[in-house]
Amino acid sequence: MLSKPDFVVANFGDASVSVFLGNGTGLFHSAITSPADNVFETGPFALTTSDFNGDGQTDLAVVAYEVQDVALLPGLCNRSFGPATLFGAGSVPYAIASLALRTGKPNELVVLNQSTGLVSVLRNTGK
Repeated sequence: MLSKPDFVVANFGDASVSVFLGNGTGLFHSAITSPADNVFETGPFALTTSDFNGDGQTDLAVVAYEVQDVALLPGLCNRSFGPATLFGAGSVPYAIASLALRTGKPNELVVLNQSTGLVSVLRNTGK
């Protein structure tokens, strides 16, 4: 459990994500905004967090709406994120959630696709 909870915002208008680090008193430091190496060139739309790779760090999964991908950014021990890996997410993804769909397995990603109304499940093959 984090002793200093943080929060992340998807900034669709300027193709970035902003991380607000908790300071331990219930308040947050100023945003750290990152374009994430042009992963979000058309703008991030929605996001979720979980420890997807089992290393004890919170990872970030972001729907890159117009490029029809999910960007998975691994959490680093300094409360920042590493380089993104892209995964196809269906047609016009616009909502994302991380869920434990299989007992004893890590959280997986569920993505709602706007143009088809279908749900894509990105299975977590990690630890």
